[in-house]
Amino acid sequence: MRPGEKLYEEVLNNEEETISTEVRKIKIAKIRKSDHEAVKQAIDEFENMARRVDISGTMDKLKEIVPEFHHIENKSE
Repeated sequence: MRPGEKLYEEVLNNEEETISTEVRKIKIAKIRKSDHEAVKQAIDEFENMARRVDISGTMDKLKEIVPEFHHIENKSE
């Protein structure tokens, strides 16, 4: 590895903002702020729904927690 090379590249979603740098192809991600307590509560609700096998509720909660998530239903089931 040469000096300055990255080990990996993070992919951003369309909702995340970036800040330009002096180099045209390099951007800095602007991190979204989160309310950690609200995130923990949402994950607890997700887990409870999943344990009850509430598939519809679990999917709705997942979409709420991860807005970028898009579920493709398996038509063969």
